[in-house]
Amino acid sequence: KIERYAISTSAGRSHGLFPLGEQMVYFGDSGLKIFENDVIIKEKSIFPINSKMEFYGGYRTQDELLIFSSEKNYLVKENSISNLNTWLGLEEVETKDFVAAFNKKDSLVFIDKWLQNKLTVPLSNVKQSGNAKNKIQENLLQPNEYVIRWDRRGNSIVYLTNNGRVIVYSIHSDSYQPIKNNSTGKILDPTDILIDRNSDIWVTTKSN
Repeated sequence: KIERYAISTSAGRSHGLFPLGEQMVYFGDSGLKIFENDVIIKEKSIFPINSKMEFYGGYRTQDELLIFSSEKNYLVKENSISNLNTWLGLEEVETKDFVAAFNKKDSLVFIDKWLQNKLTVPLSNVKQSGNAKNKIQENLLQPNEYVIRWDRRGNSIVYLTNNGRVIVYSIHSDSYQPIKNNSTGKILDPTDILIDRNSDIWVTTKSN
């Protein structure tokens, strides 16, 4: 089945289309749109359009969709779009650098783009005052290096940095491992990363 969605091509770049229950959520430079039966039922615009906005990735829980970008971080749930910090009951400065999230036991864990801090939030009460923000113990990234995209398969998360480095995180062991490039050439202008069903890691660049 092929479905069409009314998205203007003059409204900047498109970053993703995500299923959420019976709905589809679009994210682009112009903002967020929730579609149901090919009709927009809710939208949140970004104005002015930022053509240099970085999209880090999205994460879907059972009921929510989290969108991470350099413009803002968002939460989509039950026909509503809100800023992530509002959902968590935090100031925006406390959440603006988050680029990834994953479930661990009964909590949702957020990671910042410097791989320096993580915030653990109990799913039973996301606004609980006991939200735990902790330092990640290792100095994983170089000066001015940060995560631009990530992907997850099973208990492994792969982070791609602006320097073209790949760092694998094991949710099970809570450990990080930089991956050595099996090519003699450095990865330049990286754009995206993927773990396939064989656990092979693929990186795309602007020159692909």
